[in-house]
Amino acid sequence: MKDDTKKELIVSAIKMYCDMEQKNKDKKIFHNTELLLRNYNKLVQHADNAVYGLERLYGIKPLVLSDMHGIANDDDDEDFDVNDILIASILKTKARTALMIAHIDTAIEQLRFNAIKEGYHHKVEAMVGMYVKGLSAAELAEELNSDSRTIYRWKKEALRELSILLFGTEALNLAV
Repeated sequence: MKDDTKKELIVSAIKMYCDMEQKNKDKKIFHNTELLLRNYNKLVQHADNAVYGLERLYGIKPLVLSDMHGIANDDDDEDFDVNDILIASILKTKARTALMIAHIDTAIEQLRFNAIKEGYHHKVEAMVGMYVKGLSAAELAEELNSDSRTIYRWKKEALRELSILLFGTEALNLAV
């Protein structure tokens, strides 16, 4: 086989691999957006109840965010125990979850604003209705004067738009 032919095959194989990787990345971003919305209400419950559930269960006073810094840097190990690590860990996941919920809420509100301005608010309402409100496609079809297949299509289209607001350039296939 000639060197030129080998180079062309290698370049072609690399291009195919890069295209495949980009498609997988696109699917992952869409999947992550859908996963966040599918579990939105559970995430809200976690953020609202994580530390307080522990307090009720074990009678341990929950820490505040400023206490986490003290735990990590405390030179006095006498007052430091496994419960402190557990509480700090739960508080950290609660804070991260609350931050993500705020990010999702902001992105949905921005999407609603854009949708009203550009005339596709029904798509956003289909997505929010299914994931956040827990309505069925049939219920939404009746509410939005459409059919179930259209509701699913609108939901998917709104998810793609929401992915951009949640993940920025990663959702746009831009090489930055």
